[in-house]
Amino acid sequence: MRFRWRSMLLLLLPTQMLLAAPRVQPGGAINLPYTTSDGKSPSWIIQNGGWLQQRRMNDDAIYAQAGMLMIDQNNPGQTNNQGRFDAKTGEIILDNFQPVDGVQVSRRIQVRRDDDLVRCIDVFKNVGAADASVAVQYTASLNRGVMAGQTIPDGKKAGADLAWVAQVVRGKTAVEIFAGRSAQTVGAVQWEQGSNVFQYNLQLDVPAGKSAAVMHLHAVAASPEKGGEMVNSLKLSKITGDLSSELRKSIVNFAVTRNFIGDREILRGNIFDVVELRSGDSLFGTLQEKSYKLATLFGPMEFPAGKIVGIINVGQFRPRQLLVSSEGEMIGGTLEKQTVDLQLGSGQVTQIPLAQISRVGYRKRSDEPDEWKFDKPMVLLQSGDRMNIKLPDQPIDVMTRFGQLKLAPSSISSIVLQGEDHGVHEIFLSNGSKFAGLVMADQLNLKLASTDTTVAAPISTIGRIQFSPDAAEVPDGAATLSLVSGDMFVGSISGELKLDTTFDTLKIPASQIRGLTKVKESNSDVQLTLWDQTKLSGQLEETSLTCDLGGGLSVHVPTALLDTYSQPSPMPSDQMMEKIKATVQQLNADDWKARDQAQADLVAMGATVVPVLKQLRDTQGPEAQQRIDTILKQFDKSPVPRAPQAAN
Repeated sequence: MRFRWRSMLLLLLPTQMLLAAPRVQPGGAINLPYTTSDGKSPSWIIQNGGWLQQRRMNDDAIYAQAGMLMIDQNNPGQTNNQGRFDAKTGEIILDNFQPVDGVQVSRRIQVRRDDDLVRCIDVFKNVGAADASVAVQYTASLNRGVMAGQTIPDGKKAGADLAWVAQVVRGKTAVEIFAGRSAQTVGAVQWEQGSNVFQYNLQLDVPAGKSAAVMHLHAVAASPEKGGEMVNSLKLSKITGDLSSELRKSIVNFAVTRNFIGDREILRGNIFDVVELRSGDSLFGTLQEKSYKLATLFGPMEFPAGKIVGIINVGQFRPRQLLVSSEGEMIGGTLEKQTVDLQLGSGQVTQIPLAQISRVGYRKRSDEPDEWKFDKPMVLLQSGDRMNIKLPDQPIDVMTRFGQLKLAPSSISSIVLQGEDHGVHEIFLSNGSKFAGLVMADQLNLKLASTDTTVAAPISTIGRIQFSPDAAEVPDGAATLSLVSGDMFVGSISGELKLDTTFDTLKIPASQIRGLTKVKESNSDVQLTLWDQTKLSGQLEETSLTCDLGGGLSVHVPTALLDTYSQPSPMPSDQMMEKIKATVQQLNADDWKARDQAQADLVAMGATVVPVLKQLRDTQGPEAQQRIDTILKQFDKSPVPRAPQAAN
């Protein structure tokens, strides 16, 4: 009887007393599972393995599981069931997961009751020696079946999903947010109507020795409409405001780095302008400056305040100022005026000495874009300056091991003048070619886009020149010549090659070569593959190969530097070309059966017909051109590489 009364007494005790959260241990350590203890319902539980669950009380919990992580279909198990508490951010940090495929993960969990969400940030660190690309999968399951659900896509990126909103009971909607608009890395949502299980999959690239972070938010809304509003109105500055600059920069699935230029974070105000002091204090108000006069390396410059979004003070004893323009430029120098005037909310105007300022940030203006595009030609200096320039109208002379080249600026993607891996300059052409060389000038005359003034920039001060906003990539299907030095040219070799074999010396038109590879066991032997897959081995008599890059530009590459040459669309032999031409003529026949047969014959010949058909297309009639286009679509789905231009 006494036992029964004791049992009944336990049942009558408040639920919160029975489910009290474990206390944080000395040193910030916590044991898992860990239940939040803010007194609000439902409670969030951090389970062994780092996944989340809501404690079911009064049937108000909707999450059975959330944030379950798989890497390459493997569960990164924990080495122990402990985490640690970060008193500064209020996060629970779990960093005792086992590596998966050379990737070590740590999870940071923050319960944000004021926002009705839980923020999780997974930091993936590549502890291997090679770049890694891993398949990341997140899974969540709800306590009840989904009554109504919808995927919220990224309207700016086809096939990319931002979130999943699912109503389980009236007044209870789960909101799973896994990406932001215009994010660098975005995945796809998988779910089925009536199912309570959700999955989010993305492919994550992590360079060797580097880290990439994925942030995911698990929230509760009153309705699907409110859930959609939560996704679309998410304020990243509020959600990530307590994170370190280094951690924010590593997040790849939300555009949280839009206020970063390079490694520097630009201070921006929300409602007011803001001045951040070196002491850590911040003053809010309205900046009174009309313009900024700056003494730069290239002479004095003046910038209207309306074109400046921020100022960064660089250095401790004799700081220089970096002015940040609305187009993402950073121009460094010394401001003529050594104070900044700020009108406080009280109406008082105070003058703040530059020596006491760390950063200055303007509030966002209505005509500003959401993010900097960096889509203009730009020069980046060693000092950290970044200035938009106009495309030079004079050729750039580059000395290479293949001779001196005159390159039109429009044919150049970028030039790296102060790289980490080379003592010489690295040239990247717009067609994907890359090679080492030296720019033959002591300085470059560059016209600034913002002020239309010409500055003489010494080569020794330039880190990189970027003429094209897009990174140079080799188009699929393009011919490439790779060298043992690491250089690579996108173009076809030309002329006639003489190959000494064990039985004869063969004369081979370069246009008919599909592949050419140096035999690794020999310094002089090569293996050659022809258009019809014939393979031949021997030694080339030529001491150099001519590679046509297009636009009248060619380079002469020493044969000794050859590694591999690949031409996906070689020209066939003369005999085969005549056969293709004769068949093409039948595409213009009066009899439709003959036209159909000719088209079928050309398809049966295989991809060999592609380069010939491209040559003949424009000389054919309308129907023959249409049939040729149909054939080419089956064999040639690759864009044509843009040819670089030689200087006149």
